[in-house]
Amino acid sequence: MTGFSSMLSHQQISFIRKLKEKSFRYQEGIFLAEGEKLVDDLLRSGCKAIEIYFEESYSGQLTTHPQAKAISIREMERISQLKTVSPVCALFPISSPPKLNVEVFEDEWGIVLDDINNPGNLGTLLRTADWFGMHYFICSSNTVDVYNSKCVQASMGSIARTHIYYLPLDEFFASLPKNIKIFGAQMNGQSIYTTDFPKGGLLLLGSEASGIHPEYGPFIHKNVGVPIAKHNLRHGPESLNVAIAGSIIISEIYRQHFST
Repeated sequence: MTGFSSMLSHQQISFIRKLKEKSFRYQEGIFLAEGEKLVDDLLRSGCKAIEIYFEESYSGQLTTHPQAKAISIREMERISQLKTVSPVCALFPISSPPKLNVEVFEDEWGIVLDDINNPGNLGTLLRTADWFGMHYFICSSNTVDVYNSKCVQASMGSIARTHIYYLPLDEFFASLPKNIKIFGAQMNGQSIYTTDFPKGGLLLLGSEASGIHPEYGPFIHKNVGVPIAKHNLRHGPESLNVAIAGSIIISEIYRQHFST
């Protein structure tokens, strides 16, 4: 993919378009990021761009990057995976996370995702956890791919600052030392505001449709939840979006241990 001319060939366009497919992304080890802010954030986070493309009318700072090339609006529309096409996109290599040492969760928090299907939810959780300094994600094999274009967009560069592992959760849970506690996010769980979270541990979030799978119940130390306001019990929503609920819980964990 190196040595592109300023105009894309049909073969190059076809290659970039196929990055929409998970299997092809991992076969080639490349993902597409779209948007000036996102591309700039990834670059500032240490990602090395393979190629950067910008529309001919774009005059921002990324035009001076050594890997930047001008293409036509029509070409940008053909390679874009978004409904609203950005004037900038880039190809980046898919990186592998460092080897996971589970003992890290004695002093740090990790987020465990049980079959999260919505890429926007995963991206939002990555961005929120990154904001609060939590950089470990353990994902079930059926959780949506982190390099899905919608997830990349929602994460706004946090994929470059978080370590994301796809593992069989039962094997992962079984490998944990007994002193590392797992907190399951459940609607009927103990209020997070009356829960004493340890300095390190794991927050388990279930799928949007069915929540946490029952087989993981024996591994959970305590179920916790975000309480609805008492005056809103009758007329409030039935539940919270998993990304919102997870973000609120992450914020409370941070408040208890790291806010001062």
